[in-house]
Parts: sequence; C-alpha cells; structure tokens
Amino acid sequence: MKKTLLKTTALIGLAFLSSAYADDATELARLRQENADLKKQLQAAQESQAAPASAHAETRAFAPMPVADDTHAADWKPTALKDFSVSIGTKVWVNRWDSSIAGLFIPASFRGLNQTNGALVYSDTNQTQMIHSDEQVTAIPTLNLRYKNFLLGGGYYSQTSFGFDPVSASTRLTLVGDGSVTDDNNYQQRQSYNAKREEWDINVGYALTPNIAFLTGYKSVRQHFDIQNSFSTQNLLTGRTTDANTENKQYIFDLDGPLLGLALSAPMAHGFGTYFNYMHGFMTEHHSDSNTGQGVSSAADYNLIEGGLSYSLDGNFIPAGTPISAAAIYAGYRYQWIEVQSDENRGNKDITQGFAAGLNLAF
Repeated sequence: MKKTLLKTTALIGLAFLSSAYADDATELARLRQENADLKKQLQAAQESQAAPASAHAETRAFAPMPVADDTHAADWKPTALKDFSVSIGTKVWVNRWDSSIAGLFIPASFRGLNQTNGALVYSDTNQTQMIHSDEQVTAIPTLNLRYKNFLLGGGYYSQTSFGFDPVSASTRLTLVGDGSVTDDNNYQQRQSYNAKREEWDINVGYALTPNIAFLTGYKSVRQHFDIQNSFSTQNLLTGRTTDANTENKQYIFDLDGPLLGLALSAPMAHGFGTYFNYMHGFMTEHHSDSNTGQGVSSAADYNLIEGGLSYSLDGNFIPAGTPISAAAIYAGYRYQWIEVQSDENRGNKDITQGFAAGLNLAF
C-alpha cells in the first residue's frame, strides 16, 4: 500500500512538471512568432521609407528638370501614364548683351580720311568693336516631356529690348592744293543702337543614367537693330559747326541651326544638387548687306554653358491632393556666345550672359 502511494505521488508530480514544460514551450513558440512578425513589420516599414527617399533622390538627379515621383502621383495618375511626366517652368535671366556683329554696319565715314599726293583716300582704320548693352531681365518659359528615359523639351526667350552704348568718331580732313590750306574740317559722327532679341529652341534626348543625358535639337535667334547715325562738321579755321544730319537704318540678323548637347547633375545632401548643361550649335547667320540690300549668309558657331545649384522640394512642401509630383528650384550662371566664321566677318561675336534662376514643376 505504501509503495502504491509513492508511485501515485510520483506520477502526479511528473504530470505536473510535464504540464508546466508544455506551457513554457507553447509560450516560447508564441514569443518566437511575435518576434518574427515584428521583424517583418520593421522590414516593411524600412522599405516604405526607402521608396520615397529613392524617388526624391531621382527627382534631385535631373534638376532643374524634375522627374515625377510616382509614389506621390499614384492617387491620380492612370496606370498607363505611370512612366510619363510633364514638367513646366520659368527661368528668369538677368542678362547683358555684347555684340560686335552690329559693328559690320559702322559706315565708311568712321574710317580715317587722309590726303595722299593731293588726293583724298580712305584709310582702312575701321576696326570691328564690341558694343555693350544695358542689363535686362528676360523670362524664359520652358516645357519638358519625359517617357521613361526619353526626353522632349524646349524654351522661349521672350522678346527683350536693349539699349547699347553709342559709338563716336571724328576725323580731321586737310585739303592741300598748291601748298596753302584750302579746307581744314573736323568731321564728327555718332552712332546709337537699340535692339530687340528673341530666341526659341527645341530638344530631344535620352537619359543614359539618372545623372547624364544626351541632347540634340534646333535653335533660332532673331536680332533686330535700330541704328541712328548723326553727322556734323566743324571748320577748324572759322570754328563754325554745321547742323547735324540724322540717318536711321534698321538691320535684322537671323541665326538658326542644329544643336548637340549634354546635361549633367549630381545630387548632394538634404535635397541639394548641382547641374551643368552644355550645347553646341552649327548655325547659319543671315542679314541684308547695308550697301546693296542683298541677303548675306555666313556660318556661325553657337555655344551655351549653364551651371549652378538646385534644390528638390520633398512631399512636405507639395500641397496634398494636387497633381504636382515633384518640384525643383535652381540658380546659376548662363553664358551664351555666337561667333561668325566667314572669312570677311571672322571673329565677330555676339555674347549674352548673366545670372539665371527658375522653378520647375513636374506632373
């Protein structure tokens, strides 16, 4: 009887220990499952945070031409348009215009008049000179389309009026007959310039990487000069000055041709980045000859360099519910020059330069 009681007690204790062990094993399995679930939730949270961060990095990469952030645009964009984006913007260019092309029309009376063996001859002292404009602010609206890695865009340099520094010249002319002075005059001339400038371009390209794009396109430039010539004569013997005569002329320069270029960018920390664009054009310059009125055409090289800093706005700055999927602001320096290559006008240059800033919105 005593042995039976001991066995029963042992069995009850063993059952109790087995039950406790089973409860501990069940609890351990539950904790392991909860740990696995928490790891999955943490990984999902990290991936969801990384997605917009990578999208914003891509937005910065093409500043100042932002790339649409699909995660932000998913609530309104149809599935068929996920790979397509439209970017509109405006660039403000504080630019100055320097030109020696207009110097082609400085008349022969600006050249030295000399007496050789009793005969009057022109000496070719007229050197082409650069004339300098005042500073103007020009708005350049832009439109860019993007499908995957393919780009299409263009800009319009709105018509802007400039005033230039005048050019003045004076020539002393002495006529000698039989050794006595018969005429001693000082001829004075002043030439004033006002001009309007207008440009447009269109480009297509391919983004080789998020930071490198190759471009090709076409550009057109129109320059309309109003030139005013004033003439006066002062007799150095009598001191008398004749009334000035005024002559007005207008000249139009048209330049156009194909372009090749490269767009580079590099993202930095906190939404900032840098950008650099270069375009080269093989252009033809057209104008009318000031003497014959006939059309004249010359080959010309076109070059454009622009670079600066950009900043991509993240979702916190974009109003909720709007179709805007990305935005970028930028500021830099823009330098554009054209050089005529024909033999008779070689070296004539047209330079436009100044600081530029703008805003682009992608949809």
